Amino acid sequence: MNLMSRISRICAWILLAVFALYVITGFDIPGRFLSPQLSTLIHLKLLLLPAVLAFSFHASYAMSQAFKRWKLRQWLSVAFISLFLALNAVFVAYYVYIQFFKQ
Repeated sequence: MNLMSRISRICAWILLAVFALYVITGFDIPGRFLSPQLSTLIHLKLLLLPAVLAFSFHASYAMSQAFKRWKLRQWLSVAFISLFLALNAVFVAYYVYIQFFKQ
């Protein structure tokens, strides 16, 4: 197993943990286990960026492997993955702007 495959698997485990925490904190916003402020902070501000970064890497690696299996042309594969990563970067930039700079 090569390094990129191992990193992709680690990202998949990170995604599993992040989405489990996302569900738990989402149900906990009324304040069953933690305070409502802490649950909201974790749910809305702290979990999105790790989830998006792990998803971007994991999905782009999986897409590149699928494109290799389908024998898609190299330039088309690179174009699709670049577009996917660019859209994710725009999403992250917009999220950071809304959360931290817009008042």
